[in-house]
Amino acid sequence: MEGLVEAFNVLGGVPARHIRYDNLKPAVNRICTGRSRVESERWLTFRAHYVHVPVGSSRTPTAPASSMAV
Repeated sequence: MEGLVEAFNVLGGVPARHIRYDNLKPAVNRICTGRSRVESERWLTFRAHYVHVPVGSSRTPTAPASSMAV
């Protein structure tokens, strides 16, 4: 998450458009069915601080990266 903080600083803030993530280890405690995730407390605090709502990847863990929506 420190890398995201640095990126936000370099960019001058949080991007206005969606940022897509793919089950970041520090953010996701558990993957449930579908797109449902159990997020870590640290990630929830990070999101609340930056007023940031990430969009999960549309790719399933078994789908090839080339099928990921952009």
